[in-house]
Amino acid sequence: PCRLEILPQYIFNKKNPIIVGVKVLEGIVKAGTPLCFIKNVAGENAVVTIGTITSVERNNEPVQRATVGQEVAINIQQGVDHGHIMYGRQFD
Repeated sequence: PCRLEILPQYIFNKKNPIIVGVKVLEGIVKAGTPLCFIKNVAGENAVVTIGTITSVERNNEPVQRATVGQEVAINIQQGVDHGHIMYGRQFD
C-alpha cells in the first residue's frame, strides 16, 4: 500500500493509460500496485478504483520501485470497468 501526491505540473496523459508524476508520501510504489481514491458521495466515503500501476520511471529510466520522498512518473492502466475515470474530472 502507498499514499501518493499527484504533481500537477507533471500530467502527461489524463485518460487510459493515465501517466502522471507523483511524490510518494507513504509506502512503496511498484508495478502491479492497484490505485484508488476516496470520494465523498452523499456524505459517505466511497472507494473508487482507478487502475493498476504498470510502470514506474525516475529521470526517464525505468525503476523497480519508489520509496517515501521520491518523485517518479507512473503509468496507470485501467481495466474495462474503470476506463471512464479521468484525471481532472473524477479525481485530482
